[in-house]
Amino acid sequence: MRYLFLISLNLLCITLLSSCASAPIKPKKVTELKTVTEQKTFVKKEATLKTVSEKFDHAFSDSRVEVDLKNDHIQLIMPSYYIFNRKGPISGYSKKYLNEIAETAKNNLYKKIDVYGYTSHEGGIAKNQSLSAGWAGKVKNYLIAQGITKTKIISAGRGEFYPIANNYTFAGKLKNRRVEVLLYL
Repeated sequence: MRYLFLISLNLLCITLLSSCASAPIKPKKVTELKTVTEQKTFVKKEATLKTVSEKFDHAFSDSRVEVDLKNDHIQLIMPSYYIFNRKGPISGYSKKYLNEIAETAKNNLYKKIDVYGYTSHEGGIAKNQSLSAGWAGKVKNYLIAQGITKTKIISAGRGEFYPIANNYTFAGKLKNRRVEVLLYL
């Protein structure tokens, strides 16, 4: 009797295990569908980013604003001397380009916009941090004034710590003194 009970228990376990082995088929199909949906979403985002990047390339062709298409965002690099006049406020000629950024951002439903300020290495760490944060904050506030939702935009100063050019040449220092706007879909 005990022997029959063990055989029955083994058969039950084998039946359960074989039914469990075939159960993951449905989740796999759901995963495949999710992957296809994610791929379509990615392709759509990629196409939108490319279209907007080309629009910016055309709109900024007469400026010193660099447009760079990254994997998941558009990076706009603006020299600080181009954005701000000597007294600190945003210059009149750069407002045209900031308005273009704001208008495009409103129409394309960006999830997030990051604004970062950078400096050259001259002036000391504390001064450069304050200066870069001020530049980024002014651009952020200008974009908010143009209709960008406050919750979608952040700004930060990064000081002298992320140079993109040689800090020991005049041209390199000018290139490192910049504001970057990153637009994420």
